Amino acid sequence: MKLVLAARQSDLARLQAYETGRALEEAGRKQSKNIKIEYRFRSSLGDQRGDDPLWKMPEKGVFTEDFLNDLESGNVDLVVHSWKDLPVAERPSTLIAATLDRADVRDVILVRKDHWEARKLGSESGPFRILTSSPRRTYCLEQVLEWALPWSQCKAGRPQMEFVPVRGNIATRVGKIGQAHALVVAKAALDRLLESARYQDIDPAFAHSAEELRNAVKNLNFVVLPLSMIPTAAAQGALAIEVRKDHHELLELCRLIDSSRDRECVEEERNILASYGGGCHQKIGVTILKRDYGKVKFLRGLTDAGIRLETASIQSSRSQRFSPAVVWAGEGIHIERKSLPLQEIQKNLQHFLDEAGSVVGYFVARNEALPADLFTEGKCVWTAGLTTWKKLTARGVWVHGSSEGLGEDEFPKIETLLGRKMKWTRLTHQDAIGADLHSVSTYKATYTLTQPELLEGAKVYFWKSTGHFKTVFEAAPQLFKPHFALHAVGPGRTLGFVKAHLRSNGWTDENLTEGLLVVLNERELTREFV
Repeated sequence: MKLVLAARQSDLARLQAYETGRALEEAGRKQSKNIKIEYRFRSSLGDQRGDDPLWKMPEKGVFTEDFLNDLESGNVDLVVHSWKDLPVAERPSTLIAATLDRADVRDVILVRKDHWEARKLGSESGPFRILTSSPRRTYCLEQVLEWALPWSQCKAGRPQMEFVPVRGNIATRVGKIGQAHALVVAKAALDRLLESARYQDIDPAFAHSAEELRNAVKNLNFVVLPLSMIPTAAAQGALAIEVRKDHHELLELCRLIDSSRDRECVEEERNILASYGGGCHQKIGVTILKRDYGKVKFLRGLTDAGIRLETASIQSSRSQRFSPAVVWAGEGIHIERKSLPLQEIQKNLQHFLDEAGSVVGYFVARNEALPADLFTEGKCVWTAGLTTWKKLTARGVWVHGSSEGLGEDEFPKIETLLGRKMKWTRLTHQDAIGADLHSVSTYKATYTLTQPELLEGAKVYFWKSTGHFKTVFEAAPQLFKPHFALHAVGPGRTLGFVKAHLRSNGWTDENLTEGLLVVLNERELTREFV
């Protein structure tokens, strides 16, 4: 079976085309079919007018419309797009036959190291100039950049933000960073280009371009931006394989490479964007993450009608909202946190460093877990949540990203950016339960229930930590009987602990389904009542 596969002619578009071609060939081999791919690359309107701001061009399909005629006429069999570039409205003669496993959906901000050092010394103090042409990024970044970078390192403190339009492919945009101080790009695109040497057997030039990009990135600091605050463009990081509706044999083949889980998320994101009019000119970001405990939805932006969108939630079969009066979320518990001696921490850490034998990053459970005297220069720092991120940057710590309260299963995935493997150690309290990451205790937490009467009358108990859970369980075990009350918890290690503990106290799967809610935070439980 011979297939003609079309895509744009940029390095990124060709890589995406080759990735799809290889997936189809592999699927064909498993079906004892010999699939031969002929690649055809061409520029789109958006490529040809590379210096024009996107807002000066047609609102929809500037990178995709040029391929439609070739597809409809049968000159090509399939077109590989970045799905976010496709108009949200369906086309009558074609459909998206498949999407591959979605790449990292997040945005990343790259900051010139030389400029940051100059700000630290005070020789640079003007506005902080950020290259981006995306209305979505500009809208969301203004708030996030107040705390996402450690401005306390800089002699003049936090500067004004100035957003500067930029066009061109990723390599071009990285090359233009000298015209400003920082650049925001899709991490998926940057990762693909940094790994493009994998395709040098098809085009040897990929190895050279990957090396050039790697050398440029070495001169940049980076921060992976939080999805909850900067949701992505709908379908960012996903590929769309467009095929004619009447090409039945190819449609069947495409089903073999389709990632249904990612397709579901992407289609929901596009439907949400469509409900606000669609188009990359919108100041709207939306990301859907499908997880075992439910579907995480991040929506943020400003509609054309001036409506502010700010949603962060977990959609599950038991999504419920309650009056704040019946939700207990840790009231009446006093927590004393005391740092362990630095010498003891360093000794434990050194043991891990000796075993790791490679670059080590710190996964910081909370602000107190990172002692002030622990050296972080040159280390990657990842936080469990955004509150810890804000507190660490206020202390002058460069934070590379966060799991945003979704747990340690949300891996940082920054090895490609770093160009080397990472081993993470979790800095946490002395009684932390077992973890996938190696843990080093840095402080001791003591929980005391000082006002047990505040537990009375609640219908929902929200568990912020294992310490809260253990303390209340010892004082009031009757609260944990099946059907007595609902229990709520965020994703991550506390969820695993609470589930295991309830099971050991007689809860069945049915009890857990009915009595345990997974939410992002306690605010989500009461959102519609506030």
